[in-house]
Amino acid sequence: MIHKTVYLLIFLFPHFLHAQFDKSYIAVPILDTIPINVYTKLTQRLEEDKTHVKGYSRKINNYIKHLYEERFEYVVSNFNNDYLIDDPIITPYLQQIQEKIYKANPTLSKETTVYVYRSSVPNAFSFGDGNLAITLGLLSRLQNESQLAFILCHELAHYHRRHANMQITTLARLNYDKELEKQLERNTTYNYKKELIKNLELSINQHSRTYEFEADSIGLTYFLNTNYDLSAPVECMDILGKADKGFNQTSIDFKKYFDFAEYPFKTTWLAYEKSTTWDRNEKEDTFDDSDITHTHPNCQRRQAALKRQLQEKTNRRSAKSNETKFQHITTLSTFEEIASNYHFKEYGVALFSTLLLLEKYPENTYLHAMVSQCIYQLYMYQKNHEIGKVLDLPDSRFADNYDRFLTFFQQLRLSEIASIGYQYAESRKTKDATSEDFWYAYWLCSQLPASKTTPTKIKAEYVGIFPTGKYIASMRQQ
Repeated sequence: MIHKTVYLLIFLFPHFLHAQFDKSYIAVPILDTIPINVYTKLTQRLEEDKTHVKGYSRKINNYIKHLYEERFEYVVSNFNNDYLIDDPIITPYLQQIQEKIYKANPTLSKETTVYVYRSSVPNAFSFGDGNLAITLGLLSRLQNESQLAFILCHELAHYHRRHANMQITTLARLNYDKELEKQLERNTTYNYKKELIKNLELSINQHSRTYEFEADSIGLTYFLNTNYDLSAPVECMDILGKADKGFNQTSIDFKKYFDFAEYPFKTTWLAYEKSTTWDRNEKEDTFDDSDITHTHPNCQRRQAALKRQLQEKTNRRSAKSNETKFQHITTLSTFEEIASNYHFKEYGVALFSTLLLLEKYPENTYLHAMVSQCIYQLYMYQKNHEIGKVLDLPDSRFADNYDRFLTFFQQLRLSEIASIGYQYAESRKTKDATSEDFWYAYWLCSQLPASKTTPTKIKAEYVGIFPTGKYIASMRQQ
């Protein structure tokens, strides 16, 4: 209900949109299971797609249908595993932009639905069954609505050109047409079949290179029929080209956040030396001109191709878009990235992102609660000698601010993590007393060995303030 109210206010009170993040935030509820209406729609689409499979041998046609069924199960699993968000603010906004694109391109049939995907990886993709997704990581990095419109045009091109279905068909034929397989192996410098299988996994970290240039070109023709800013396609390539680098390069002032009267900050905690070894798999981070290992195929080449296509269109006027609303969406995405990282137990990334966002919203109670919750989780994993599951090791290839953050927390003793976690929550008790998220974080940290209060007392206070609170069930389970 709160989010629906905010959605109406988007059009009425632009100043409110900025102010509402100053003090608090309410994360989007986790779906847990796919909505029945969405499941029904996906089922109907699956049966429709299967009826269109024809023209090949019985074995090939059956295998294509089998791959369609696997795709269906994959999309359903993304809902059930909490990755796809049906958000009352962001989802309608994405649908509105998509509607503008369709209106400007009346020859296209309106068959697609756009969702938000819980991931910090900057990407967007088409499942091939009419469902498109754009990640929180990309939404938070885009600078204006025109850029978002081009991203959607690109994914619409993938869908309407049936790229995913073409890949499925090719893979099915490769399984049963030995002559075709030999021909492809002779004419390519990499294993086409292996690449197809990898692409069919629909991993957001891998983006098919096979049709990217065509999707750029066709997507641009859709985009040119709209009134969005012509500079957006080229700007998008700059953003995607930097996707593998740290988005926010701000250095975190650890003393500012972790210096307490009863537990003073230790200057030895700031010791830092850039690692000369690499923790991540070297093969995963090797980038070359082959494009195969990039999150996105070579963005410089794609940008050059787009520039050539845009050469004769530079004098067109661009229509104004609601950038206040867009900025609200990107800010929501930034907060939701943190909530998503925490939900998927990426506590180190969640804490790092929270500390960075606190520089912009220093009194946001949700962010302060998230700091305490993340530190509590880091303590518990360190206690069980499993911190590597939730916190990266320092790595020379990381951005400097993230590498320093990792070094800072990796070198803390278990007792020091406990003390910092409790003292941080204790220091916010007066300022954040009306926040439900704070009380839950305070209750968690009251269980740390450094605590000077009891979990039972904090729980009683929480229930007294929030008798139907969203954390009551969690408190009972722990």
